[in-house]
Amino acid sequence: MNRLLITGTNSGCGKTTVVCALLSAIKERGISVTAFKCGPDYIDPMFHRAALGVPSYNIDPFFLNDDSAMQEHLKKFGGNSLCVIEGAMAYYDGIACTDQCSAYTVASATSTPAVLVVDAHSVGNSITAVLEGFVHHKKNSGIKGVIFNGISESRYADMRCAAHNAGLLPCG
Repeated sequence: MNRLLITGTNSGCGKTTVVCALLSAIKERGISVTAFKCGPDYIDPMFHRAALGVPSYNIDPFFLNDDSAMQEHLKKFGGNSLCVIEGAMAYYDGIACTDQCSAYTVASATSTPAVLVVDAHSVGNSITAVLEGFVHHKKNSGIKGVIFNGISESRYADMRCAAHNAGLLPCG
C-alpha cells in the first residue's frame, strides 16, 4: 500500500490546508485515495471528506495500541491506491510530554514516510536547525521531505537548500 504521512512542527503550521490541497490534487488526477487523521480528531476528517467526497478515517494509536493493529486498520479502510495520513499537533507530540500516541508513533508502526510542514515565515538559515532537530530527534525519524509554508516563491531557493542540508527532499 502506498501511503504518506503529512505532519508538522506545531499546531497551526498549515498541515490541514496542505493535506486538503494534496487530496484535491490527487483526486483531480484520477488516483483513488483514502484519508486518515491521527488521533481522535473529528474536525479535520470533515475537511478531508469535503476535499474527497468520501469518508476520512481516524487512526488512533491510543486505541490501536500495537503496530499490527494500526497496520490492519490501514488495510481495512485504505483499500485505494494511496493513503494520506494527517498527523495531529506536532510530529512528536503525544500523551503529556512524550511521543506516545503521536504521529511519529503512527509513522513508525506503519512504516509510513513522513513529510514535515514548516511555517517558514520570517525564518532564514535557522530553519536548518529546526529541520535537523526533527530529523535527528529519533534514530529513525521517518521524515523524508519538507513543505515550507508561509513563504514567497522568491524564498523557496534558500529553503530548498536548507532542506538538502538537513538531508530532506524539498516538496514545495
